[in-house]
Amino acid sequence: MTEWITNRLPTSKDADANKQVQVRCEPGGRPEDGVNVHYLVVSANQPWWSRNAAAQPTPPPAPAPTRVVTAMVAADDKVYAACNDGTVWVRFLMGSCWEKLPSIPQPEASDA
Repeated sequence: MTEWITNRLPTSKDADANKQVQVRCEPGGRPEDGVNVHYLVVSANQPWWSRNAAAQPTPPPAPAPTRVVTAMVAADDKVYAACNDGTVWVRFLMGSCWEKLPSIPQPEASDA
């Protein structure tokens, strides 16, 4: 028996004829002791296993984020974040969505 798979979600090709894969039902459990579930209900990082999974290539890791917050400030009821890519974002303290602010105008190039 192989090890649990945690680096990707199962696909329909991983599933058996009933569209199921095995998931761990207790910490430290072995794949042969897993519970069968539909492959679409497996969540990210949840250990799963399937006899068909060995034939599937492992996808490359996701690229590292290119936008990194370099400065952050709270004012009134908002949070502002300046990022290394030149963008500035804002959100309300009690909100959950960030909004991109318009770019700061740059000086025009001289005709030299």
